Amino acid sequence: MVLVVSIYLLLVVALPLALSLVVSYRALHRGPSCPICRGETLRLMGKVLGRLGTGWSPIHRRWCPACGWEGLTKVARMGPDEVERRPHREADAVSELEVRVIQVDGRPWRVQLQCWQYADLWYGRLIFGAPSGRLWPDPGRPLIGTSPDEILTQAMLLPEANLMGRVREVADD
Repeated sequence: MVLVVSIYLLLVVALPLALSLVVSYRALHRGPSCPICRGETLRLMGKVLGRLGTGWSPIHRRWCPACGWEGLTKVARMGPDEVERRPHREADAVSELEVRVIQVDGRPWRVQLQCWQYADLWYGRLIFGAPSGRLWPDPGRPLIGTSPDEILTQAMLLPEANLMGRVREVADD
């Protein structure tokens, strides 16, 4: 009798659940781009676990600042040409650091820095935070150095006029 109940539960509960998980995983969008607008998305980290949940996982929760989409995506392996544009592995990404606040057309914009390591070098990308809260990644070439401190120093030494020009360039697109 126990064997019959076990087989019944396996066929009625466990098998459909496993099949639905497999089908749902296969249906997820692959890669860091937005499935709606194809814009760049940012990985979201849980408020409770924070950096504890940043280990390797086949699924990431992401948000698109361009269209506001938020959802799950599968991790995609990147080619060598993409190394300079984004972190090699999301686990290598360092939390965004506040660099400074600049005034563009009388409105305050936050300038943040995202750093990651690939091989023996560190890379950094500026992210501009609009007064509305929308985030704009800098499309220019990343900062390159031997440590996160060197990347932060390079970002802090950028002239305010240069940063204002970059903000206007990305916000006008």
